[in-house]
Amino acid sequence: MKRWYVLAATLVIVALATSSASAQQQPRRPGGGGGGFGANPMMLLGQESVQQELKMSEDQISKVKAHQEKSLGSFRDFGNLSQEERQKKMQEIAQENEKFLGEVLKPEQKKRLDQIALQQRGGDALTDPKVQTALGITDDQKEKIKAIQEDFRKTLGDLRSAGGGGDRAEMAKKMQEMRTANSEKMLKLLTDDQKKKWEEMAGPKFTGKIEFRRPGGNNNN
Repeated sequence: MKRWYVLAATLVIVALATSSASAQQQPRRPGGGGGGFGANPMMLLGQESVQQELKMSEDQISKVKAHQEKSLGSFRDFGNLSQEERQKKMQEIAQENEKFLGEVLKPEQKKRLDQIALQQRGGDALTDPKVQTALGITDDQKEKIKAIQEDFRKTLGDLRSAGGGGDRAEMAKKMQEMRTANSEKMLKLLTDDQKKKWEEMAGPKFTGKIEFRRPGGNNNN
């Protein structure tokens, strides 16, 4: 449904901005260890493959859609707010989303959802303070992660600047390849013990399809 995808895309952009990790990266297409759209728990719950993986009931799925509809009204005038007001609003939405997930999902469903989100984030998750603490990331590793991210953003910015008027599909493909390589580069910084912990945190590999269609396609409504 056209309206559903517009709503979901808007919600995920706001939700992404609430975390310190996501604030350092740009929204991206899902797949290949990317973050952005494909890494946001609320967005993931709109995926049929994730719903099936979590064995969600029809009632749970309906509640998720209703919550997203409600959240839409929370930032309808988001662009008219000051920077401070936007930050406060985003934090409120993030807290509401977390509370909602805890109430609607069973503990095992929430755990699996977090694992899938972590897999989608890939190496980008290493910028998240909570993940850094869980893995015991050292100050030296944090500096290296920061340097990799800064270099990546600069390279990505140069690519975008040089890509005006080019093939957008090819540009998107190139950017995703860069993001995947960047994610892998950061994960290589982990020690053997940290890699083991990371695998425990990420859980069994999720093989379901994650796909977000652009608004205005063949969707109805």
